[in-house]
Amino acid sequence: MSKITVKNIAKSFAKRKVLDHIDFEVEDGTVVSLLGPSGCGKTTTLKVIAGLLQPDDGAVFIGDENITKRATEKRGAVIVFQDHLLFPHLNVEQNIGFGLKMAKYPRKEIRERVEEMLDLVKLKGTNRKYPHELSGGQQQRIALARALAVRPKVLLLDEPFSNLDPKLRQEIRELTFAIQRDLRMTTILVTHDKEEALMSSDKIAFMLNGQIKQFGTPEELYQKPNSIEVAHFLGEKNFIPGRIQNGRFQSDIVTIHTAKGDASKAKLMIKPEDIAIFPAGTMDLEGTIVSRKYAGERVYYTVVVFGIELKVVSQSASFYNSGDQVSLEVHLSDPIIFAE
Repeated sequence: MSKITVKNIAKSFAKRKVLDHIDFEVEDGTVVSLLGPSGCGKTTTLKVIAGLLQPDDGAVFIGDENITKRATEKRGAVIVFQDHLLFPHLNVEQNIGFGLKMAKYPRKEIRERVEEMLDLVKLKGTNRKYPHELSGGQQQRIALARALAVRPKVLLLDEPFSNLDPKLRQEIRELTFAIQRDLRMTTILVTHDKEEALMSSDKIAFMLNGQIKQFGTPEELYQKPNSIEVAHFLGEKNFIPGRIQNGRFQSDIVTIHTAKGDASKAKLMIKPEDIAIFPAGTMDLEGTIVSRKYAGERVYYTVVVFGIELKVVSQSASFYNSGDQVSLEVHLSDPIIFAE
């Protein structure tokens, strides 16, 4: 069993608190992304789990075993960094087999495992090549193969795709998580890319200032963020200012029922895709387009209504231009309101 449990982990550097008593679990065979801006504590968390850093407080468990004080090489966890860190003086076969050699595996078994890993990452026949003879994507595949060769219980990924161009990034990411699913390997991914986290994870831990602000499925964080900070990070949203009185959120743009208590200041979150755009005079809500960005199958509009800028995304074949008067219809099946 390779469930990871992080309990009350705290870490400071030179009196600066980097991790503020965080807790989360990664179920056996699943992927959890640590998502957040630079400097929020994601990589520090990963290094504590890997044993590269000792926490000031708290404990890390793999299964039922407390591994907090255990040496890195005895944790059954491997880490892949964004800089693949291949040994330049070793060829592909020697790089992949390095961990096995250090563990004193028989030569025949090392050769067999290397061939298995090269087949897994679709790089058969590159055994004798050196890192400088490989492309960036190939080097990252070899780094992944080296990590998987020791058959770890846990795979830790520290932004391993960030140095690749967009097309290659998608290709290597899809390959990595196809392998993860096949091997049912418990995995933690560090990323600041919201789309990467949403597409790759079973659950996401959103981190900010050394704390986990929200932990849940990608759908939960995107559809029901528990704070404006989480909502902002997971994609552009509209926040309509208003107030809550007698069970109703009231604003110039929309009025709806809510179970929240009275508040003189509140904000209603509306996703751009929850606003439909129509020709002027079609709906009660009218506005003026102040910007339009064409992106193929989608068009992104900014529409001013009662002095408030609303972001609208449309997949309609009907296009509008800056300066056009339009009608808007807001769809709120499960409204999110933040009282201030």
